[in-house]
Amino acid sequence: MNRFAPEDRVLVSPRHLAGAGPDQLADALGPLIHLFRWPTQHDATTGHIAVNSPDHSLRIDFEPGRYDGIW
Repeated sequence: MNRFAPEDRVLVSPRHLAGAGPDQLADALGPLIHLFRWPTQHDATTGHIAVNSPDHSLRIDFEPGRYDGIW
């Protein structure tokens, strides 16, 4: 049972519910990027990482500068 529509954006807070945390991003995102070949965008100057599912139904957005820690 899902009360969200496929196009709804969902923010996950607290951050630990979204994955391993900023120190272990590779553990959380690595399989999606390397095993399942999800497309990524990465800005090395800010640390911003965005990962999109191949069908664009899910987007994971990590911006380390956010004060509230939301992915």
